[in-house]
Amino acid sequence: MEHCLSGETGLYQDGTQGQSVGSSQPQAHSISSHATGLSIKRCNFKITMNNNNHHTEEISTKRLMVRRGQPFIITVSFSSPNAFLLMLFSSILDDEVFLANEAQRQEYILNQEGIIYWGTENAVLAQPWDFNQFEEDIVDICFTLLDIGERHQRDKDHTQRKNPIYICRTVAAMMNCDEVRGIMTEYETGKYYDGTSPSKWLGSSPILRQWVALHCKPVRYGQCWVFAAVMCSVLRCLGIPTRVVTGFTWAHNTNSSLNVDEYYDENGMLLTHDKSARVWTFHVWNECWMARTDLLPEYSGWQALDATCQEKSKGASFCGPAPVQAIKEGDTEVDYDVCYFFAAINAKCHIWIHKADGILKPACICTKYTGNNISTKSVGSERCEDITHNYKYPEGMGWKSV
Repeated sequence: MEHCLSGETGLYQDGTQGQSVGSSQPQAHSISSHATGLSIKRCNFKITMNNNNHHTEEISTKRLMVRRGQPFIITVSFSSPNAFLLMLFSSILDDEVFLANEAQRQEYILNQEGIIYWGTENAVLAQPWDFNQFEEDIVDICFTLLDIGERHQRDKDHTQRKNPIYICRTVAAMMNCDEVRGIMTEYETGKYYDGTSPSKWLGSSPILRQWVALHCKPVRYGQCWVFAAVMCSVLRCLGIPTRVVTGFTWAHNTNSSLNVDEYYDENGMLLTHDKSARVWTFHVWNECWMARTDLLPEYSGWQALDATCQEKSKGASFCGPAPVQAIKEGDTEVDYDVCYFFAAINAKCHIWIHKADGILKPACICTKYTGNNISTKSVGSERCEDITHNYKYPEGMGWKSV
């Protein structure tokens, strides 16, 4: 007795027991039988057809890999001719990470090559990057990452994997900041003799494979653009549309303050300690596309996610996902961490000269403004797209709330 099953579920892998972004068990469907001795004799997962239809053939040609919210078909043969009742339940109607635009889906999920921007706002440099999210072993590494992240969070409820917010926060927590479980150790100036300088990395798969080879101990070393690039690879692999974003003149560790002070000696040497609030020449983070069913409808869409360590008074050391529209509106009470992104791109930096006699004097050019030339790679091309307008109103226009 043979039956054909179809369904809409998360990213499944393997034949007998799938794993999914939506759920670690293939629970989107259940089978109820009133027959005696009914058992599965064989199962045809129609791997070639399903993987081609779900654009996962580059991940694997030997294992069933299907994405959330899109139908798939398998054929199951049962050993008993007795009558039975088969019940199918779909747990997903409208996928929270669905992108309507095909060109955007190609760019933000399927594209394995990208560009990361860095430098200064007046001299933007482009660094090619290989995301490698469809190399066959990467999907296994991504699920290992989720497993370890959940174990350290003491959260073994795999049903949460259907929630893209949960996935993003779990991955971000694993990316950095922990010498025991993080994917990478953050680079400190002059310290890379026992590892790889962040500027030497050109792709994500060598980092992820090295992490596994080190028995899931942190790879040395990374900085913001490396964290963002690797996180982009992991989230694209797990089916969440993701892109890498760069902002020039970024206020870091402000603890949500819109004012930052920098102190220099009379020779122009920065006196501010590395871990205190200061302005970076550039900073790199991620945006992920999702519906925010927990918030107002206008806050669905692109969400800012930053894996670089923040010295926060409470909560996790990463930031996000924060609705980009909420950042623009100055709605700083919105989850998650809108206040940190808002301050980082809207702060004013006051520059002071610490004179030999101990007197502080304002510098000639005494104010720097943050959040300039926020940029990402354009869809379908290598052109740099300025998306500052997504984060900030034009000068002279106020926020709806602060």
